[in-house]
Amino acid sequence: YDIEKKVRARGFPADRVELLGPQPPAALRDLIEDSAVLVLPSRSEGMGRVLLEAALLGRPRIGSTVGGIPYVIEHGVDGLIFESGNAEALADALRQLMGSPETARTMGEQARARALRDFTREAFLARYRKLIAPDTEDSAAPPGSQAAGH
Repeated sequence: YDIEKKVRARGFPADRVELLGPQPPAALRDLIEDSAVLVLPSRSEGMGRVLLEAALLGRPRIGSTVGGIPYVIEHGVDGLIFESGNAEALADALRQLMGSPETARTMGEQARARALRDFTREAFLARYRKLIAPDTEDSAAPPGSQAAGH
């Protein structure tokens, strides 16, 4: 089937939606920076690292309900989530963000703030330390050491 025809049939003009297909990693930053919104309509996905990359660049994201995508996008705050496979819900999400540049801008700002707060190496390490040593003040210290508050 011709996805380009389906996109146009839904009312998205060629100057607003560009279907590029697979891209080399070196091109992704420029493509994300040039976009108004990043869409990840996956039917199967781990976490969707590209969603974090877009967030760090201040772009709102639209993603499906599969895998870790709902963990990376807080629906209505820093992006939108739609039921995987529901093309009409995806179209509605696109219309919502493309029809309100202010909402898209605010969601992009929220996405960046959340990425810097929750998805950095330091944030992951802090959560990991808390998991393995939840009751210590300095959970980076080896178990049984004085620095661990024992």
